Amino acid sequence: SYAYIEKILMTLVALMGLCFVVTAVIFAPALAEVFAAIIQPTIPDGAMLNVLALIGTTVVPYNLFLHSRIVGEKWRDRSNLGAARWDLLLAVAIGVAASVAIMLTAAGALAGTDVGNISGMAGPLRSLLGPFGSAVFGIGLWAAGMTSAITAPLASAYTVAGASGWGRDHRHAGFRAVWIAVLATGVVFVLLSARPVPLIVAAQALNGIILPFAAVFMLILMNRKEKMGELANRPLANVIAVAFLLVVAALSARYILGAVGLI
Repeated sequence: SYAYIEKILMTLVALMGLCFVVTAVIFAPALAEVFAAIIQPTIPDGAMLNVLALIGTTVVPYNLFLHSRIVGEKWRDRSNLGAARWDLLLAVAIGVAASVAIMLTAAGALAGTDVGNISGMAGPLRSLLGPFGSAVFGIGLWAAGMTSAITAPLASAYTVAGASGWGRDHRHAGFRAVWIAVLATGVVFVLLSARPVPLIVAAQALNGIILPFAAVFMLILMNRKEKMGELANRPLANVIAVAFLLVVAALSARYILGAVGLI
């Protein structure tokens, strides 16, 4: 049920966001360093994969399809357009705030920590909360995994169902088969991996590489007046979208060319 999924995701994301805001306040580096990095950002050698992973995990390509489909279920006509836009702006604002809090926490608490070691990430929380630190970290890791484990298979099922003309019925055998297949694939890869963190980073980096392609097709659709009518993109929206696309596409191309060079 969409309504139950929405409530579960909202609760988990709200709890994670609140925790990261608190830890960002406690662990964040000096504000002068933060502002200097914003004004003059740099990418350290060998960090391109992590940059793409940060983009891919913040603006997940499959969420574009998931959001459009869920909007169609929650709001059925144009009279709800204002509420839909407000809902989207609020969700994006919360997502951006949570992402910033996560990066500030990581920059302050995990500097010099081997990100390949999950237990090492819990160290700062153990120093702050004592024996409860590991439990809090474990609950957070579970919540992060659950939000992805719910949304990624669901988005895949929605996408395949839309392309195959199965309609909106969640009980359709094909819809459920896609959902279960994607979830099972993720479980198998995780269980077979001795070091899950590199696998997670690689998966999110792949999202960052795919993102420009998905966004280009959405941008083309949003400019088709025969489909969108008066709701087609205006020039300002196109300028913002193209600027975003160029940045992400340049980063993706740079990483792909670097990987090809290494091969």
